[in-house]
Amino acid sequence: MVACEGGDPGACDVLSARHAVGDGVRQDTKLALELGARAAELCSREDAGASPTCARYPHVKAVPLDMPRTAGSGPINIVFAVVLTADGKTLVDSKEVSGDDAVLPLAKSAREKNEDLRAVIKADSAVPHGRVIHVLDMLKQAQLTKIAFGVSPAAPPQ
Repeated sequence: MVACEGGDPGACDVLSARHAVGDGVRQDTKLALELGARAAELCSREDAGASPTCARYPHVKAVPLDMPRTAGSGPINIVFAVVLTADGKTLVDSKEVSGDDAVLPLAKSAREKNEDLRAVIKADSAVPHGRVIHVLDMLKQAQLTKIAFGVSPAAPPQ
């Protein structure tokens, strides 16, 4: 955590992946998304080119991470985050929903509130490709055209 707070995008990325699945730490999807956003923010900086993490994820620069605030309110949601877990769960903005098909109405509603909404899909490596494509299609049906994929590094072979 210290390295991530110190500005190492690789450390933030690894912590994000570990918290997403509970690998050696408590499973915490919200924290995983926050750490992933921190890694992306660090990679979006001009001096981040030297980081091997940022070289693997060139699409990260397309995801804006400044969370603007309105007077008297919390951050405006400009990223619609969808997490697909290996055990079949679907999370939208860190909240478990009834299934993949619940993404469409939620995405439409979020898009109505913010035309500049962007989506990020993060799927466990064991999630079937067809499931990811189905969610991608629902986001497109909701007229979300700015879509990125969150990627976690593969575990090293043992």
